[in-house]
Amino acid sequence: MVAEPPTSRVLVTGGTAYVGSKLATSLSESGSEVAVLTRRVPPKPIPSVIYLVHDGSMSSIVAALTATQPETIVHVAASYVRQHKTSDVAPLIEANITMGALLLEAAASLGIRRMVYSGTFFQRSGVPGGTPRNLYAAAKNAYEEILDFYESSGAIESIRLTLCDVYGEDDPRPRLLKAAVSAALDESTLRVPHHDPYLVPIHIEDVIKAFETALSLENLRGRFWVGPAAAVKLSEIIALVTRLVGSTVKVERADLPALPGDTLATAPGVTLPDWQPSIGLEEGILRMIKFHRVSGEHYQ
Repeated sequence: MVAEPPTSRVLVTGGTAYVGSKLATSLSESGSEVAVLTRRVPPKPIPSVIYLVHDGSMSSIVAALTATQPETIVHVAASYVRQHKTSDVAPLIEANITMGALLLEAAASLGIRRMVYSGTFFQRSGVPGGTPRNLYAAAKNAYEEILDFYESSGAIESIRLTLCDVYGEDDPRPRLLKAAVSAALDESTLRVPHHDPYLVPIHIEDVIKAFETALSLENLRGRFWVGPAAAVKLSEIIALVTRLVGSTVKVERADLPALPGDTLATAPGVTLPDWQPSIGLEEGILRMIKFHRVSGEHYQ
């Protein structure tokens, strides 16, 4: 079944970060009216996208929603820290709980009922009881409890997408997969943890298709998996990169602390209807190799 075109008016949070900006660009190019709620307008804004500044207040969110009247809010904004310091606590809570709670209240007060929300497989460790893997994960879980409240009251209807390890050849973020490709290409050393963690790689193009599919499906609620059919160990990824580049990835085992669930293979959840990933890991790595060879852009 071919998905219908995305919703015509969409407000995206997190639209200046990697995933959000890719989504805003794609939606705008497909003909949607796209607004981005952001703390600051980027130096190179996306043409035809409206940027509205959130200053931390409820009034700024209400003003943004009133001005744009979105049919759907796509809530991608988040702040991630693998292992937090004391100074990280307040920003993590503000970005992952407070901002989203204000957004829900503002939307409910204005009668905007539809939300597509991006969570992550990282929120649960996979061990009995499903404990959060870190403070970031705990904050994301707490936000979903708040979302549950607004849904139970009938104010909001949401599709929750469980994103996995998103990667792309032009991703500016530090990611192990990108670092492995760079290490193979420039014959540098890749620092890896002793515990050989599992990764769940999903290409950015497939992630954007998942968001667009979610926007096209009416009367759908629930949580859906946006990732591959199985997790893969970092050592297996390094072996694949070595084969595809034709150069051994030199590895340095480092004392990098493990988080709960790092060494457990994540089981996929229910896949979003009408969506399947189309870019396998081998193709994705080949794209990264080509991009880095052409651009000369490496990351360590």
